[in-house]
Amino acid sequence: MLITLIRAQNLDNSTIINGFTLSDALVDGIYCFNASPTISHNHIKNNHWGIVVEGRSAQPMIKNNWIYNNQAEGILLDDPNQNTIIRNNTIVANGGGICLETGDEPVISNCIFRFHPEANDVVNCTVSYSCLENTGQIYNPADPNSINRHNICTDPNFIDAPNHDYHLNAVSPCIDTGDPAGSYDDEIDIDVQWRLIGELIDMGADEYCPGDDSNPADFNSDGAVDLLDYSELANVWLLDNTDPGWNALYDLVANHAINLPDLDAFGQNWLWLACWNNTPQYFSSSQNMSMGMGLILPLKQTLASTETSLPSAPLTSEQQIQLLMENITFLEEIWESSDDVRQTFTPQQWSDWLKSISDQVLELEND
Repeated sequence: MLITLIRAQNLDNSTIINGFTLSDALVDGIYCFNASPTISHNHIKNNHWGIVVEGRSAQPMIKNNWIYNNQAEGILLDDPNQNTIIRNNTIVANGGGICLETGDEPVISNCIFRFHPEANDVVNCTVSYSCLENTGQIYNPADPNSINRHNICTDPNFIDAPNHDYHLNAVSPCIDTGDPAGSYDDEIDIDVQWRLIGELIDMGADEYCPGDDSNPADFNSDGAVDLLDYSELANVWLLDNTDPGWNALYDLVANHAINLPDLDAFGQNWLWLACWNNTPQYFSSSQNMSMGMGLILPLKQTLASTETSLPSAPLTSEQQIQLLMENITFLEEIWESSDDVRQTFTPQQWSDWLKSISDQVLELEND
């Protein structure tokens, strides 16, 4: 059995300790001496201390971890730098939560503390936007500012705390109650899911996933409605249930044919992303080419063609430009040749759609 599992000494913030299960150390799961690593997405459990931070030069970023079942404190701080940041951690069932022995207070926010002896959640430091058992952090008459730190004192409603499942239930008061002023761009939680699934960030290491994890327009089940799904729809365009190759998967409106209503339904779901999917979209949501009726991408092939197939790898900028240019050409042709299209959409809608795609081509060319 090791005394310390990870010892970080004299390291700057380019060092990342990420994705480990650190358990059963005689002393520390992680020991930082005058070190400033980012410690994230770890399960730190069954050690004496979970994390020990020591030294005036130590200013680690500790975020999105589950820290639980350690004999002493989950995090022990001995004379750390004031720029130490501890946020979005779930700190549960340790000998104590966070203890500052000496030195400047760290910045602690968006954390969940639970099941510590005598509600010993934090010692010698303050927290904000966090869920605690210690009511003294909610309102302390000796600290007039305590009421303004937006902490809550209530059951966080974990999925199954006795079995160490500290994900949030749908009724958890920790959902959408984190610090609204924080910066969480491109950040993921303990499960490698996007942060900010709801209106605000959640407290703790888990961002609640509301169950929106499947979509009928996600034909390839990769957690995104994107160009790959569009390609599959294009390959069955205008088939009906009497044709070879018919597949009801693509009949989104159940009208026994793959036609404009299905394309419109597909467009309603364009750029949908499952809450568990953290892979980048080919196009960002700000580039949504909606006409206001849900129709997004045209079928770029002629009515008889079924040869289009996009690669499974992410498209390069050049491939995206080529695909968009083919779509522009097809749009111009289909407007002239299809009475159904002219009856469904106004000339202004069609023109706006063409312009939105042309603008995207220019954006890609300028990148």
